[in-house]
This record gives sequence, C-alpha cells and structure tokens, in this order.
Amino acid sequence: MKKALNTYCSLLILSCTLLMIKDNQDIIMWCYNLGKGSINIDFSDSWKIVNVFLWGLKNTFTVLSGIFIILITVRINQSVVFDWKNTRMFRLTGIMLAAYFFISTIKNAVEIFHINQSSGNPVDYHALVATSFVLMVGEIFAIGLRLKEENELTI
Repeated sequence: MKKALNTYCSLLILSCTLLMIKDNQDIIMWCYNLGKGSINIDFSDSWKIVNVFLWGLKNTFTVLSGIFIILITVRINQSVVFDWKNTRMFRLTGIMLAAYFFISTIKNAVEIFHINQSSGNPVDYHALVATSFVLMVGEIFAIGLRLKEENELTI
C-alpha cells in the first residue's frame, strides 16, 4: 500500500508541475523577458500585472499544497497514520486549495470581463473538487483519530 501511495503521489506532483508549466508558458516568458529588461511595463495595461500577480499566488498555493501532500505521504510511510499533525496538514492543504479555487475563479472572471466575452463560466470546478476531496480526507482522518483515542481509553 505504501508503494502504491508513493507512486500515486509522485504521479500527482509530476502532472501538476507539467500542467503548471504548460498552462502558463506565456506568463513565464513575459516574466523572463521582464527580467532581461526587454519589456517596458506600460501601467495603462494593468491587467497584465494583475494577471501575473494572481498567477504567482495560484502557483504558490499549488506548490505549498504539493509540499504538504509529500510531507503527509512521508509521515504515512513512517507508520504515523492517525496523528493530529496529519489531520492538521490535510486541513491546511484543503484551505490552501480553497484559496487557489477562489483566486482562480476571480482570475477567470476578471479575464472574461477584460476580454468583454459574455459567455464562459469563471468557476474552476477542478479546484473545487480537489478542495472538497482533501478536506473530506482530512475529516476522515480526524474521525479515525477520535475513534483511536476513544479505543485507547477503553479498558
């Protein structure tokens, strides 16, 4: 089971990293050219600056969530399964994914407004499902931990 968990966690982190790079190539190139000094910032086009800022926030929450998933996997491999630290890390990961969901939805809504496109749904359903799943797993761990503590008190 631990080997399968390690494999799934590795595949999840690899796919998230590849998707972050693939989906954000234009922003990565814009930041690279800005760092080289080949782009002059025109503050009249403030949407590009806001877009890069929101992109950075989204990716920060994604990377931090990935780090917490790795930490949880390492602790489970060390046979520390039902522990309050794991439960807190699951909950914190869920909160970070919820922040990612809200930032992504706001970014999509502003993008739709900025482009003056009346069609399109700004809600990031993938992030909503991931947030719900991680928070649900965290609560399952909390219930299991409470049952374990209750069982230890039974004579």
